[in-house]
Amino acid sequence: METDNHNPEVKECSLPFKRLVTLCSQLERESSKNLKISLVSRFLRDVPKRDVKQVVYLLLGRPFPRWDERTLDVSWAIVSSVIKKLARVDDHTLIEALNKTGDLGAAAEEIFRERELKKQASLIDKELTISDVARSLESIAELVGEGARERKERVLESILGQADPDEIKYLVKILLGEMRTGFNEGLMELAISRAFGVNTEDVRRASMLSGDLG
Repeated sequence: METDNHNPEVKECSLPFKRLVTLCSQLERESSKNLKISLVSRFLRDVPKRDVKQVVYLLLGRPFPRWDERTLDVSWAIVSSVIKKLARVDDHTLIEALNKTGDLGAAAEEIFRERELKKQASLIDKELTISDVARSLESIAELVGEGARERKERVLESILGQADPDEIKYLVKILLGEMRTGFNEGLMELAISRAFGVNTEDVRRASMLSGDLG
C-alpha cells in the first residue's frame, strides 16, 4: 500500500516586531528621503506575506487602513498611567523623562531602560511579533462602553509587558499616532513600487481606489 509522503504546509511565521522597531529607528535618524525609501523597500521584500499590510500601516503610524472606521480611543492619560504602573514610577519621574526626550514614547523607553525591567516572567521567552501587535490593537479598538478604559489598560499592560524598551517606544508612538519618522504615504507608494517592481502610478491608483496602501 502506498503512503502519502506529502509534507503538510508549513505555517508562515509572523515577523518579529523588533525588526520593524529597528527600521523605524533607522528612519528617524535618516534625513534623506531617497535613503528612507530604499530602507523601506528592502525591508518590505523580506516581510512575510501575512504581515505586509500591517507593516505598511504601522510604518505610517496607524493601526488600521484609512477606510477602517475603528479607532483605538487611547488617550495620553491612559498610556501614561500604564507606563507608570509597569515601571513603578511617579508623575515626577515621567514628566522629567518627557521634558528630556520630547515625546511619551521616547520617555517610556528611557524609563524602562534605566530600570532594566524584565519582561513578564511567563512571557520572557516569547518574542513579540507583528501579529501580536496587530491582535492587541484590534482588541483595544473593540473595547467600548462602560468599563472600556480599565479593559484597554489591561490589554496595554499585557502588550507593553512583553516588550523591551525599544519596542515600548514605538508601541507608544503607534498608540498615540505620533510615529514621527518622516515617512509618509507618498514615500510609502514609492517604496512599495520599488520593492515589488510595480509602476508607481499603478500603486497610487490602487491606493486611491481601495483607500488602502496595504
